[in-house]
Amino acid sequence: MMKKNEWLFDRYLNDETATNEAVKDGWFHTGDNGFFKNGKLYITGRIKNTIILANGENVAPEELEGKLNDFDSVTESLVYDEGGLICAKLVINTEGDDSELQAEAKRVRDELNKNLPMHMMVRKVFAQREPLERNNTGKLVR
Repeated sequence: MMKKNEWLFDRYLNDETATNEAVKDGWFHTGDNGFFKNGKLYITGRIKNTIILANGENVAPEELEGKLNDFDSVTESLVYDEGGLICAKLVINTEGDDSELQAEAKRVRDELNKNLPMHMMVRKVFAQREPLERNNTGKLVR
């Protein structure tokens, strides 16, 4: 019978390549980005999702998605890189026609950008009413 948390490492058992990729210098690398502040660890996103801009700045899309999702009119969001620009798909729960939907998305973008450093600003937004695409585990398809 497996002990608690053994399931985490069972895929590395007898697989030297997988183990060497995941365990470096005695530490298990989860693939998460984060930082320590006041003795607490804050996870900001996944390394593989990080947007690296032309100027070398790194942007965690999950951080921006969290901020976008705090707006009352936004049900969910997806932040991504398109041609070197930070873009976002927003699911908007506002009544009105398509032009009003797009106007609300731009209003949200402009409000968000007021409090962001230049390199993190969302440049383009696309609004929709349909839920974002998710994979079979419920994660957003990026």
